[in-house]
Amino acid sequence: MAAGKTPAQKAADTRAYNKTVKDAAGKRESFEAANPQRFQTIQDKPGAGRNPKQSYRLMGNTDKAPNLHGQMELAGPEGSDVWHGQHTMNPVKDMMPVNRRWEDHTPTEQARVLRNAAKFGVTPDSAHKALAAQVDSAYAHEGGHHDSFYSPAQDHTRDGSLSPRARLKTSAKENAVPFGVQAAANAITSPQNVFVRPDKETGKAVYPNDEAATHAIQWAKSGKTGADYHYHPDYYVPREDKVEKTVTSKTGVKSTELVKKDGDNRAYPVNGYPRNHALAIDVTHQVLNGKQLSNAWKPTAGEKVSAYHNSWVDPHGSSQFWVSDTHSGGGAFAPHLEAKKGTNSQQAYMGIKGIHAFHDHVARNVMQERGLNSLTNMQSAQWSEEKRRRGDNHDSSLNTYGKNGLHTEVHPGQQKLF
Repeated sequence: MAAGKTPAQKAADTRAYNKTVKDAAGKRESFEAANPQRFQTIQDKPGAGRNPKQSYRLMGNTDKAPNLHGQMELAGPEGSDVWHGQHTMNPVKDMMPVNRRWEDHTPTEQARVLRNAAKFGVTPDSAHKALAAQVDSAYAHEGGHHDSFYSPAQDHTRDGSLSPRARLKTSAKENAVPFGVQAAANAITSPQNVFVRPDKETGKAVYPNDEAATHAIQWAKSGKTGADYHYHPDYYVPREDKVEKTVTSKTGVKSTELVKKDGDNRAYPVNGYPRNHALAIDVTHQVLNGKQLSNAWKPTAGEKVSAYHNSWVDPHGSSQFWVSDTHSGGGAFAPHLEAKKGTNSQQAYMGIKGIHAFHDHVARNVMQERGLNSLTNMQSAQWSEEKRRRGDNHDSSLNTYGKNGLHTEVHPGQQKLF
């Protein structure tokens, strides 16, 4: 067993940590100073109320999931939920266990998360400041009435495309599977896969992620396994069939990679990681053969994808947990870490164990401070704003679809704050 560190070594480690934290905080503060508009909240605007909650009421927010117009979740048969007449949720079969909340972590675990986050310049105050400002900007762009990514109340976008949740509803019906199965396949195949984008010719929304999910479901229904897909001879290129190639990164760093030979046309038929697609196939097959979804998927489910799945199944229920990815984790809570040429600080920050629970805790505080009552709806608005900030107006809110880009509304009686 290795000997413990000496007092001198511990002191050196403390000095190194403090320097890292100081440098990281300095970079964040410089970013904030250089981008003042990114960090303005609704309270910084003319006409603001005494607090964010009052300001949101002045802006036109109704303290409901905006644009859902009095949506109610009613108790259905056998403990299921009926949302506007649609059987969407069976808590036993279709929901994944809710991730551990921040409050469920011990003080020691919380301290470890905060200590690691500080090395990236992130503190509870800085994370709250960054998310609050982005949420305020999002709701201002949406005229105080955000069209939720998860909303079934409006089944079509303004360009006539199916809205995101309506797309999943339609796909589940076409595939003759429960809604929860379609939602799970979407969540499992979501990494490295675009959920929605505009068609290059028509500008209408197309859904690569759901196309992959449907492909996985149909593959499972045919009786074939995930391994049959992953190692399919028409798709899979084994290591021995590849050649080494020297590639140069944007920063000028050269490395050697194994790539397909010129003329080798083998390729997977849908977007996304083949291993994830194979997992979606196997999970679907088990569920369709009577296994509980949580039991079929739980051993391999990550914090992000399981929370994302639950958002589809029960969009405004108490089980909601903030879904952190580069857009809604790094971009929302740590925008100063946005990846530049050759850097991966955002991905490293997102890799901190427990960071998802930290984000969920901060997001709930921001939500309650503004009188909002739907975490998924607020996240949908945040996704819209982050896509807008990055120049992509086609990947979240219904208000951002369409060939002509951003469309916003001014609602009758709305008092202009922005």
